Amino acid sequence: MAYKIKKPCSDKERIDFIIKYNHNQGLLIEETENFLYALEYDEIMENDLPIKDANFSKKQEQKEKEKIAMLSMTPLDFIKALESIGIPYTTIKQLCEENEEVDKQLRFCNMVYRGNELLDQFAKQFGITSEQLDLLFISKGN
Repeated sequence: MAYKIKKPCSDKERIDFIIKYNHNQGLLIEETENFLYALEYDEIMENDLPIKDANFSKKQEQKEKEKIAMLSMTPLDFIKALESIGIPYTTIKQLCEENEEVDKQLRFCNMVYRGNELLDQFAKQFGITSEQLDLLFISKGN
């Protein structure tokens, strides 16, 4: 439940409120005509009142997907990660020769990003699911 302070309030009360809830706890500060609110992480303002965000879980899931998509490793680390789960280098090399785009990614790019859809297609050829590929990038193949 959001924290609030009724207006008007002194400058000291306002500053103390903001320091306590925003600076120290990272809560979002929202101001209305009558109140200063510090919203919990799962709250939003609607009609000048704080309410639970019905889409909070979906937003968090989307943020996590975006975070995972930005994970990266070098092409060599990616190949080593595949080898660590039992895929021989000769098989990886053969599939790269059959897929020119993936071959370019692994030969000429400095980094391989999890969000690259080519990797999903490539991994499917090894029977690797999207979730398993996520875990490879999260653990960096370790």
